[in-house]
Amino acid sequence: MQRLTDGFTFKVGNGETSFWYDPWILKEKLCTVVPYVAIQDTSARIKDVWVDGKWNFNFLYTNLPDNVVNAITATHPRIVQNLPDVWTWSNSSSGIYFVKDAYNWLLNPAPLNDHVNWKWIWQLNLPANIQFFVWQLIHESIPVRAVLQHRRVCNTDVCPRCAGASENIDHCLFSCPDAARVWNLTGLVFNRNSSQGADTFTWYKNMGKIHGSLFFIALWVIWCGRNEIVFNNHREITHTSMGKIYSLLKYCEAAFMPPHSVATTPVNPRLVSWSPPMEGTVCLNVDGSLIGATSSAGYGGLIRDHNGVFISGFYGAANVRSILFVELMAVLHGLHICWDSGFRRVTCYSDSLQSINLIRDGVSAHHRFANEVFSIRQLLARDWEVAIKHTLREGNACADALAKMGALSDSSLVKISTPPSDLSMLLLADAQGIGFIRE
Repeated sequence: MQRLTDGFTFKVGNGETSFWYDPWILKEKLCTVVPYVAIQDTSARIKDVWVDGKWNFNFLYTNLPDNVVNAITATHPRIVQNLPDVWTWSNSSSGIYFVKDAYNWLLNPAPLNDHVNWKWIWQLNLPANIQFFVWQLIHESIPVRAVLQHRRVCNTDVCPRCAGASENIDHCLFSCPDAARVWNLTGLVFNRNSSQGADTFTWYKNMGKIHGSLFFIALWVIWCGRNEIVFNNHREITHTSMGKIYSLLKYCEAAFMPPHSVATTPVNPRLVSWSPPMEGTVCLNVDGSLIGATSSAGYGGLIRDHNGVFISGFYGAANVRSILFVELMAVLHGLHICWDSGFRRVTCYSDSLQSINLIRDGVSAHHRFANEVFSIRQLLARDWEVAIKHTLREGNACADALAKMGALSDSSLVKISTPPSDLSMLLLADAQGIGFIRE
């Protein structure tokens, strides 16, 4: 039973829970982690300490341990009146507790770190020797000098190519000058040092999704070039390495391309375009985004008139890495901006059918994102006309671009009055009614 409780997290609703005498943060009563609670603090509630979107510890007379302060400041509750503080199941993308989810979670309580499914490596469109290299790489077992010295096979860990650093895996394949020159010529853009907590398994898997076979082939050629120096005392010039990379890529594409794959476009492709609102109504397009390589999440949206003219937009970073959460936050922020801007007839388009259904049908207080859904429904109950509709992602390209900007942003909300330059062609295409092929 104790293991099952680890799958639940405390969600602040109206903030009426006792700050000291109810278990909420760290799943224990805070009165048990301090020598005493000052008499002035005994009646404090969560909402008394969460003031104007910030934790106000100056309100308290009792000193909290640093680990408790860090745990509390990592949370950013949304106070919603008439919504109780509850425990929610946090291990479901839908935000709802099911016995099946709990059973699966108990069998594997840390699915993001245990990684029992390695099939994706053996399904890469690469030769078996490169697949095995990727498997070794993710297990951090390729024999670079740091690994060999740790195993007492080698008496030094100095890089055999640059002699300027310890040859660990990251240095060998990414930061060594020889490796960096190859990456610069491939044109692949990433920062190995900014994975923001993503573990090795997830990072390499996401890089494969983003860059395809080219990423793993480049790693393999860099590794082979390193071994040429170690075993044959021969340094390969960078352009030779690039020739090998693109030759391998060409051969892999030819070998693994399914037959007749060129005829992938349907005879009668479905075209999807932006849906303009009726005159006198503004159109709010919103979207959420998760960027796997950095494990970052964001949302964005924009408001246009019936001619497709840009009125305003927004984007921001989310502190919860859930696609459902960012989709809901996009709707919430977008509606707030519409209301504050004085628009009283709004058509809101989202490409997340799940979030639309939650907003339409409502959720219980125990839903993981009940606060956001309740807040949206309270907004909709105001004196205005709002229609929330579903659109396909091909008709939501502008909002998608802003959501990606949000995921890469350091701010929780940025409002813009002029469109970014990257949005110009997309706005023009939408205004002219250009359709995009539905994939």
